[in-house]
Amino acid sequence: MPRAQRGIPAKRKLVGVDKVLVVSSGKGGVGKSSVAGNRLRVGLLDLDIFGPSIPKLMGLEGIGEPLLTEDNRLAPMRAHGIPCMSMGFLLPNSSSATPDPEDPDADHGADTPVVWRGMMVMKAVQQLLFDVDWRAGTGGHELDVLVVDTPPGTGDVTLSLGQLVQVDGSVIVSTPQNVAIIDTRKGVAMFRKVGIPITGAVLNMAHFVCPGSSTRHHIFGRPDVFERVCAKLEIDVLAKIPIEADVSEQGDLGRPVVLSGPSSTSAIGGLESIGASDAFTSMQNPRPAASREFRAYSARTQGPPTTSFDESLSDNQSSKRESIHLDGAPSSLGADNPSAAVEAFQKLATRVWFRLNSSSGRS
Repeated sequence: MPRAQRGIPAKRKLVGVDKVLVVSSGKGGVGKSSVAGNRLRVGLLDLDIFGPSIPKLMGLEGIGEPLLTEDNRLAPMRAHGIPCMSMGFLLPNSSSATPDPEDPDADHGADTPVVWRGMMVMKAVQQLLFDVDWRAGTGGHELDVLVVDTPPGTGDVTLSLGQLVQVDGSVIVSTPQNVAIIDTRKGVAMFRKVGIPITGAVLNMAHFVCPGSSTRHHIFGRPDVFERVCAKLEIDVLAKIPIEADVSEQGDLGRPVVLSGPSSTSAIGGLESIGASDAFTSMQNPRPAASREFRAYSARTQGPPTTSFDESLSDNQSSKRESIHLDGAPSSLGADNPSAAVEAFQKLATRVWFRLNSSSGRS
């Protein structure tokens, strides 16, 4: 039966986006947002309405409210050369002055809870999906890939995403524990039920190697069970990411850990061979003129931006901002020899990029 006869709206294309890649997990706390924030991508959308993590992981806490284009679409924030959008940008108190990331007591607006019922949540999801003009964060160019970070589990947000948007691929993140793997199986079943192609799976926190040793310690369990489950479900394991303190430390500082080894030729060589180096380079080398590009694009196509936005998403209408981006990765992130976690993230990005451009994933 056609979708319209079943009362299901036709899937829509996102403004300024070519391909959509979903990062999902069945269990919370497995590192889904860390994986989403460290992949080869051009745009990053955080659909975790109740617990948005992308503003923190990308160093965008307290950056202020997004600008609006003349046709009332949100302009993405920009960090490390990546356009980002999140519910965290639209909450009250999130538009305060940029705090010191080293100060854990700084007011980032992180204590503002989202206490909404289902209809309000779904309205917010639809606005984040369809009311963002991603070209405003790229100087007028369409995104090659939009990476969507979803909340854990098989709830309304992920289900609605599959019904409303044509998703080109998905990556499911898990840890080795049995409880996480059980929920991973449920997530796979849901994706297949709603027709979201599964590109592959990622095992996060796969093992830990003590400094000065080469012995792998499987703190949360050996990867064998995860590998067997994926084989049975006919899902490829794209990467096994080890436990490294730097992943957490850089995330707390708002720096994707993948940037800690930007000059490693061995890490990015595979990207060049599949034509993905331009997008990866754009993440490593943010363009200082991003805000000027947005203003030029907005004036050329839609007129000057405004600073107000839908009252259903925020009560704070008074903030005005000069810029919508953060310039440059910190100079401390420039090691020639990337860690095992960084290499795992970069290889993962290569594989996903290749699969998205060669097929629509595996159903």
